[in-house]
Amino acid sequence: MADTIRELCLADLKTALEAIDGTGDYVNSVDSVQRWEQGGNEFAHDSIIIVGGADQSEEYGPDPLKSVTMNAEVDIWIRHNKTDFLGSTDSLISSWIGDAVRAIMDDYTRGGNAQQTDITGAIPFETVQGGDFAGVMLQVEIKYRHNVKDPTSQV
Repeated sequence: MADTIRELCLADLKTALEAIDGTGDYVNSVDSVQRWEQGGNEFAHDSIIIVGGADQSEEYGPDPLKSVTMNAEVDIWIRHNKTDFLGSTDSLISSWIGDAVRAIMDDYTRGGNAQQTDITGAIPFETVQGGDFAGVMLQVEIKYRHNVKDPTSQV
């Protein structure tokens, strides 16, 4: 069975974020990029990115076209090691946002499956003050189209 256009876009988003390797324009290097798991994700690393689909809106027509605007969540979890990064945690989060934006927007068509990708928000977080993890939740909007009768068939 073929993957839906939605799944292809989310898979491409994960692949794009795996490029954050500390070389070229990237400041940081991600240890693990994972898709969201209901049973829990693996947090045995210093930097983890979790990609998951969220809500979507749909517009029909003209036949056989269906236009979809899907929101995706990109959660970047980091441990701030003061030996590796002397600046503030806020500055470290900003550098991760920059790397993620570069990776995501390098191909805003999600491998040719989307018309547009936009980053619509960034919300920093910490699990607990002084705790192991802090990070940022990026809100990503992906616009794509498919056949109204077949979500695996691009139009």
